[in-house]
Amino acid sequence: MWVEQFLKEKKHLIKPISIAAAIIIFDFVFVLGGQVRFLAKSMPQAGKLKKDIVVARAAISSKDSLTERYAKLNSELPDFEKMFVTEEEIPLLLSEVSRIAKDSNIVIMQVRPSGQQMNRAVEGGKAGMFSRLLINLDLKCAYHRLGEFINKLETSIRYLKVLAFDISSVREAPFIYPVKMTIEALVKNNDE
Repeated sequence: MWVEQFLKEKKHLIKPISIAAAIIIFDFVFVLGGQVRFLAKSMPQAGKLKKDIVVARAAISSKDSLTERYAKLNSELPDFEKMFVTEEEIPLLLSEVSRIAKDSNIVIMQVRPSGQQMNRAVEGGKAGMFSRLLINLDLKCAYHRLGEFINKLETSIRYLKVLAFDISSVREAPFIYPVKMTIEALVKNNDE
């Protein structure tokens, strides 16, 4: 009963409330329902697109790092070409060996080219692309200076390889040893 009395007193409020309720129901059924269905379909697609964006960003950063690596390796190619000398550059190679010896406090007594020069194929290269140049060195140096000299030779920009060395013993100070050493360099053939 009190409900009927309340409704009679508030009759002027019932109409706006019922209109608002109808609008809310209409909105839920037609507008929000469509939006909910659209969102239900869109969410998996949005998640897939987000995942694709992450993969694309990783690919782009990978491309950038690959481009940087390619540029770095490409810049090292001229250094690789400098490793091997031509016949015209042999005197420069010998002066470089002399400079390395001087930097290591080694006295070069004599430099002789070896009689053994053979054409040979280098791994991955064509046969006859390089000639092997053997150089015999007669040195006088301290033991540790010899190690420094060998290290500098084999880590220089030119391809130089110590094939053999022979040290004669010295029993009196100063301990400066006579050393016979054979080093190898590869010479690019001009006909290639």
